[in-house]
Amino acid sequence: DRNPAEVKRLAITEPNTVIFESGDNHKAVLQREYVTYAMGQGRQPTPKFQGEGAFTSALIKMADTSHLTIYLTQGHGEKDFNNPQPDGLNIFKDILEKQNYVVKTLNLMTSGKVPDDASVIVVLGPSKPFTSGEGESLQKYLEAGGKMVLFVDPGTQTGLESILGDFGIKFGNDFVMDTTSYAYPYPQLLVPQYGPDPSVIVEKLSSDGIKVILPNPRSVQKTTPALKNVTQQLFMQTTDAGWALKNLKAKKLEFHPGVDTKGKIPLAIACELILPDNSSKKARLVVFGNSVCLTNQMVQQAGNEDLGINSISWAAEVENKISIHPKEDDARVLSLSNVTANLIYYLSVWIMPMAILAVGGLIWYRRRSL
Repeated sequence: DRNPAEVKRLAITEPNTVIFESGDNHKAVLQREYVTYAMGQGRQPTPKFQGEGAFTSALIKMADTSHLTIYLTQGHGEKDFNNPQPDGLNIFKDILEKQNYVVKTLNLMTSGKVPDDASVIVVLGPSKPFTSGEGESLQKYLEAGGKMVLFVDPGTQTGLESILGDFGIKFGNDFVMDTTSYAYPYPQLLVPQYGPDPSVIVEKLSSDGIKVILPNPRSVQKTTPALKNVTQQLFMQTTDAGWALKNLKAKKLEFHPGVDTKGKIPLAIACELILPDNSSKKARLVVFGNSVCLTNQMVQQAGNEDLGINSISWAAEVENKISIHPKEDDARVLSLSNVTANLIYYLSVWIMPMAILAVGGLIWYRRRSL
């Protein structure tokens, strides 16, 4: 109330918010993160301070001065990180920036190379393939120890087959179903199982029993890597009842024997390449058969936010950022003009009750006259 400009600068949306700030680092801890309420002997709930974990996490963030840069590719129909619509990604962008990442865009067709300050290249939901020149630039980047995360939806040709072949990965031309593990009542919202290979990306999610939701994903299959010293971790798959539907235009989402693949269908793979001339340097690649899971309508569902952050953090070799992150509710404010407020008032207090009374009177009169 006293300093609205400072409130706006710090993006404070709730009272009793504790702000940690050090240089360019900034962290807001909401009241519900450091105070819980328990019912005591009386009727009034008793507040209890629970801020040690939240404050410690904020202090650790203050010490993080790395500010790694993430580049989001553009020019292939990728999802927009500035789009506030349900199919946009601005919520996930805000989440990344709160984790001290610097988020930039990259058009390889015009730049011709990956910037030197790139910590991770993220390809999120392309609808058109990369050109051969763009693929070569990304391949050179990875061969020099680069990091990359791919989120690719069904029916999309990436143009990055050479890179995927180097690491022993192939996208299936399908989309995956599992009617025994989905977000009820929508069978297209698949809930994958973790494993079978151990991966720190989902280790915390798995131990805490937190699931993720992948809407209509495609399969991500292991092949023999073209490069040596590549390790692969298949860390998400369906249950035994899952299947890969080959006909992308099928009207009925059902298994077709002899055509579709049934069983534990792989959905996400993490790869690491130890460079032959430098054993201390490594390239990392994480591949998902879905990008809708990080859109505004899905990113705050279940553990999707954590899956996205943890995948990028693992690729960037900052495993200390891999965790389960607190969810912050959006502050939704409804601003009404005087005309709109008066209209709502008269509709709810006078017009609607009088209309109901009039209809009731008419019905009474007609029945009485019969």
